[in-house]
Amino acid sequence: MLKSLVAVAFAAVLAGGLSACGTPTGPTDSPTVSSTPHVDVTSEAEPETTAPAAVKMPAVKGTNLKVSVHKLEKRGFTDIVPLPVDGHAFAANYANWRIVGQDPAAGKRVRTDIEITLKVAKTDEAENSFCLDNDC
Repeated sequence: MLKSLVAVAFAAVLAGGLSACGTPTGPTDSPTVSSTPHVDVTSEAEPETTAPAAVKMPAVKGTNLKVSVHKLEKRGFTDIVPLPVDGHAFAANYANWRIVGQDPAAGKRVRTDIEITLKVAKTDEAENSFCLDNDC
């Protein structure tokens, strides 16, 4: 398509240049040829955007955070937020946390682009190990 546009533009410029070489005799000599071809950009279809798929929210309460995040990602969820409820500021090593609550609830059909909030608590093993709370 680009080659044909270039050819049309070249032909138009060439025709315009040749008609400019002669002596004009009046407005009825020849039709004016535009050197810029008209390109209809609206004819190209815009890609359609589709809504993310709706899937059944799995039950993850009582499971390991690392395992469940992987499971949710495989189902297409992209916005997974672990929220510690036991006084810790954040969950760094997901293997050391268990899920004690979830939103949205298990079994609910939800889009994969919504935020999934997983309420988490540190496992007893990780809580009892000494590591200066670097989340072992």
